[in-house]
Amino acid sequence: MARENKVELYGYVYGKVRVTVNKDKEPVEASVLIRTVRRFIEVPGIDYKPRYDVPLLKSRDPKIIEQMMQLNEYDMIDVLGVITTLYEPKVSTCPECNTKNIETGELVYITPMSIVLRECDNTKEDAYEYLLSRAETSNRVSAIGTICAELKDFRKGDLYACQYPIAINRKYRVKGDVAENHTDYPYVRSYGERAKRDMETLSVGSTVLLDASVQTRLIQNKKSVCKNCGKEYVWTDYITELYAYGVEYLFNNRTGRESCLSDLLVKIPDDTPIELRLDELNSEDICQYENKNEIPDELYEYLFSYVSSNASGKGLVIVVSEPIETLADKIETNTYESDYDPDNEEAENVEVYNDI
Repeated sequence: MARENKVELYGYVYGKVRVTVNKDKEPVEASVLIRTVRRFIEVPGIDYKPRYDVPLLKSRDPKIIEQMMQLNEYDMIDVLGVITTLYEPKVSTCPECNTKNIETGELVYITPMSIVLRECDNTKEDAYEYLLSRAETSNRVSAIGTICAELKDFRKGDLYACQYPIAINRKYRVKGDVAENHTDYPYVRSYGERAKRDMETLSVGSTVLLDASVQTRLIQNKKSVCKNCGKEYVWTDYITELYAYGVEYLFNNRTGRESCLSDLLVKIPDDTPIELRLDELNSEDICQYENKNEIPDELYEYLFSYVSSNASGKGLVIVVSEPIETLADKIETNTYESDYDPDNEEAENVEVYNDI
């Protein structure tokens, strides 16, 4: 699979650079927040309102650490980097007994490959002016990834959205990370008509090319149970994901499978026996049809456009995307709705970093 993972940011340094040192007081890691603005999207009848995000930059590269240590708040910088994910402890405090509780969560950040200092010695007002002048190029992401879990959709008023995680293969090695880590797993969010198309077209195993931005949000209704007093409490979590401007459907999407299969079936004689198999080696999991017209329409979205001759040479084999038993159940019950409950969506009540 082609590999693409590129993040281009222009923004101002938000807060102080944090530096981690080893026992010899040598810096081994640096991190800092950078405030960016999303590109201008013209909507008829609606005035432009800037949408700000605050992605985290983090590096263990000695050269990058040295550069980051020289940065001051409101410095304007250009960053070329890559999306990186890491599972690490997240800490919240129980309001009943003040116990600090730790749970594993995903941290999504940007690993800089280069940082270029642009304008410095700025006031906050200067920084905003510079930032808005570069709204089109302040926050851009290009990535190719494969969907690795079921898509989830939800509605909030007139807003329709969907969310899915993608696996992005690395074409780089992150300094300080373990060598076995070859893939990153950010979540993607799409909205409106694009979200509807994504839900209709994509599934686990689909590969997409994203034109996106880095989106940061506060989840204010994250729930946890205190390990000390056992009380459930609500706390605020910070998450980073990709906001999709455009999604190109590359491989294994439903539209592609159905159209390719339809084109192939037209060329197959009506009396040709058809076998559906999960794969060529699994001969026990076979569903046979006397001819192509017996294949239920409901099966089309689960068929790959891979066709070969069977062992006898008198029929054709079409490979399906999941076990025959599962598909048979779906056809019999005629249920294709997601079991996802939007009422359980933790990220419904969120605030974007517009007023930091």
